Parts: sequence; structure tokens; C-alpha cells
Amino acid sequence: KERKQKKRLKKGDDCSMPGLTCFTHNNEHWQTAPFWNLGGFCACTSSNNNTYWCLRTINETHNILFCEFATGFLEYFDMNNDPYQLTNAVYSVDRDVLNQLHSQLMELRSCQGHKQCNPRPKGQETGNKDGGSYDPHSGQPLWDGRKG
Repeated sequence: KERKQKKRLKKGDDCSMPGLTCFTHNNEHWQTAPFWNLGGFCACTSSNNNTYWCLRTINETHNILFCEFATGFLEYFDMNNDPYQLTNAVYSVDRDVLNQLHSQLMELRSCQGHKQCNPRPKGQETGNKDGGSYDPHSGQPLWDGRKG
């Protein structure tokens, strides 16, 4: 551990923490809106242990972040009204909307490659191995929404 830390310091890497995946970003990183323009920063995550999954939706009408944790905990943030994710609004969201977000998230978790993982317009036929990952006839039980 000490050897790795010395190596990072020698390289000038001050964005590292043991057990976490760390990275730096600057104003040039984001290529689509919303852009970051407050200078460089270091960010560390522990998502490489696959304990949570998130779906970010940004379009003309929505700017939301929906996350599901392996424990069953859910998060929903309206990024326009709560850009720092201070208030989990999951209990103010209609159950049907949460079910739809869950379905989208499960589809993205299971897709492979650009043919399956590209978003499709609403109402377009869901595919199989050649064009989508969600098969409504697979017999997979549907999620019954949040508990509680």
C-alpha cells in the first residue's frame, strides 16, 4: 500500500483513495449540456462493487436521477429543483412512474452493446438479442414497486 501511495505521489496524483475508484475532471470533460464550468475536481466512487444502479434522464421536460440500491433503497432527485441531491423525493413520485423507471433501469442493466443499449423512442417494439434486451414474454416477474 505504501509503495502504491508513493508511486501516486511521485506522479503528482493527488486524486486517489484506497478502495475507491477516483478520477479527475475539468471544464473540458463534458461534451453535452449541462456543462461544468467551475474548474477541475477530484471525484471518488465505490460503484465498482455493483451495489447500486442509476438512471439519469435529461430531456425537454425532465432532468431527474433515479437510483436503486441492492438493499431495496430508492432515490429520486429532480435535478432542476435539487441540483445538489439534498432531498430524496422518491415518496412524492407516482408509483406508476417509479415502476416505469425501474423497468428502464433493469433493461439498461441487462443490455449489451450499442444495438441493445441505445435508447428507443417510446412505443417502439422492444427487441431481443438483435435489438433490445427486455423481453416482455420472458416470464420474469414484474417489480411490484417500492416497499413501505
